[in-house]
Amino acid sequence: MMSEGKVCFDGDIFCEPCSYDDLEVIAVSFCVICTEYFCSDCTKAHRKNKITRHHATLEGDDLPNDSGVFVLMKKLTNCSDHPDVPITFKCQDHNIFICTSCLVSKHRKCDNVSEISNLPEENDKTPNQESLVERIVKLNDKTASTISLKVDNIETIRSDEKQIMQKQTQAVDEMRKYLTKLLKKSKKETKRIAAREVNILSDDIKTLKTLELKEKETHDLLLTTKEHGTKIECSIINKIVAENIGHLESKIDESNAVGKVKLIFQGNGLYDKIKSIGNTTKAIQCSYPSVDEKTDKLTPAIKHSSDTIDESE
Repeated sequence: MMSEGKVCFDGDIFCEPCSYDDLEVIAVSFCVICTEYFCSDCTKAHRKNKITRHHATLEGDDLPNDSGVFVLMKKLTNCSDHPDVPITFKCQDHNIFICTSCLVSKHRKCDNVSEISNLPEENDKTPNQESLVERIVKLNDKTASTISLKVDNIETIRSDEKQIMQKQTQAVDEMRKYLTKLLKKSKKETKRIAAREVNILSDDIKTLKTLELKEKETHDLLLTTKEHGTKIECSIINKIVAENIGHLESKIDESNAVGKVKLIFQGNGLYDKIKSIGNTTKAIQCSYPSVDEKTDKLTPAIKHSSDTIDESE
């Protein structure tokens, strides 16, 4: 997902400058500022260069397997209007981060513009990084729990589907040949309903797994920024992540609000006047658990509804 900036062949990480000369030289360091891998010779050259000698580099056990999170950190801390210009100011009047170009072109008349590095702690309203890490970890746990419950729900639907079919068969045996046609129709409808609900849940699970990967990516970004980012980068990333977490929480809560699906078969005893062998219904017993922020415990939110499908002509 975050593989840009990484040069890998057969599991090895190679020097990126050397790769431009079609050379495969094992990388021994990674520059956090340039987001590039370097071999031993290129590392020395990087340190000798007047412009890059003070860049932070990672080596040995600290050498990252994937530079994607570093590339993402740099991308998010550069100006969206001027992608090649890093963000260095914050306009308090508009509560946004800006670069030097934005300052000159759009915010020159603003009264409260400060360099991010000079912002006092008490004026920095960006979210605390530790709380963001805690929130994304909790959200990731919540997503994993929701996926597990929805996977289990699919098994419940399959089990319900099987039990309903057994009951349908028993009902048809009592009505014998007269109800054979209705039995086939009822089973087809049950399969359709079960398939529909399973497809809905499967789509939900795919979406949640995508969110789960995004949460993991965000978690890695926060930890990397905390460990290797500058104060400016931390401030920017924290604000962006806080907004993203709110969006992710909204998506998870929206998914949880649907509730657990159960299929129910209702038999019909009026055989002399019957036009169907019964109705397969969708019953939502309760919504999926939500996380209690005070106790961090999963709490079911009770909710009842039904979706009845008439199998008659």
